Amino acid sequence: MALANATLKLEAAGWTQTLAAHRLPGLVLEAVRTPDSEVLRVPGLGNIMELLFTLEVARGNPDWQLAGMDENAVGFLAHYDSGETGGATIGGGFALPEETYDDLWLRVRSGVSFSATVFVTATPIQNDGLGNLSWDRADRKFLSITDVQIKCRRTLEETAAGFARRTDSRT
Repeated sequence: MALANATLKLEAAGWTQTLAAHRLPGLVLEAVRTPDSEVLRVPGLGNIMELLFTLEVARGNPDWQLAGMDENAVGFLAHYDSGETGGATIGGGFALPEETYDDLWLRVRSGVSFSATVFVTATPIQNDGLGNLSWDRADRKFLSITDVQIKCRRTLEETAAGFARRTDSRT
């Protein structure tokens, strides 16, 4: 099997913002697979795209300090067994440039409903040449995230309804 990268397509299921006295604000993304997402198999676990993804979103350039992480990585993915978290999940985190993070923070903070599709490019993924992707956790406990794209979308109906509520409250 050849080593490659794969772009995992996820749908944001929730965002959590944390404010603390002695550290920077935090943003956590909970995401699930999209109906058209790839299948990513892990021996002994099956398709991990069926699991919940819980990813810390970092502002700027954090030092993840993980052995074996790719030099140009912006984050990592790891599998957490059910004994550690109450249910098997894929966890990890990724960093966004400060301006991008701030924009996302404001979108979440505003409380306005929006959908977000998250594209996470991870490596090393094994590809058998037939489109079957797998992650050998015996070889690599963590996957490196080399790129992240977040596509946010508000529908026209949501925008119109929000405008109508603001207009009604003025009268």
